[in-house]
Amino acid sequence: MLPHRQRTRFKHATRPLCLQLGENVFTVNLLPQYPGWDTMRKDVLKAWKQAQETLQPSTVTRIGLRFINRIERESQEDRPANWLKATDYIPPGVLTSEPGFLSRVEARLDSQNRIIVTLGFQSEGAHGAVVLDIDRIVETEFPPDVEALGDAMDRLHEDVWYAFNSAKGDKLERLLVGGQQ
Repeated sequence: MLPHRQRTRFKHATRPLCLQLGENVFTVNLLPQYPGWDTMRKDVLKAWKQAQETLQPSTVTRIGLRFINRIERESQEDRPANWLKATDYIPPGVLTSEPGFLSRVEARLDSQNRIIVTLGFQSEGAHGAVVLDIDRIVETEFPPDVEALGDAMDRLHEDVWYAFNSAKGDKLERLLVGGQQ
């Protein structure tokens, strides 16, 4: 097993943002509550601009956009199918599973693009939670400027949003819109 590469973490003074810098790694984490894509995009690009000025990278070779959604179960009988639908990346069998389930689908879209969708059970909380993790990655050379990064992030976001929208069921939609199931 290889040792983890060391990363330096910085927390935003007033917002739930965490910036991680390491060798060949720049990560911006946004903790709950998700403020929407426009705000998230601005936060990442602002952080990248500052990192770019300091680090002066010559190129970017990998960009990933990852959304992790935690859905609190309402009871022990609550199944993933109460919240989600089967998609190209979520098999129907896992949706009717009892706690302890895990599904991971990694699809290579072409030689430079992939998507990883993980659906699993997390035991923390009164009844545990369903976790939907969508990770969209492109691996190719990009110029290290803010515009190129923004354009690539927008394309990745479209794919993540499509995967999420395809998976969300009526009950999850009601929760997101009005806060009630």
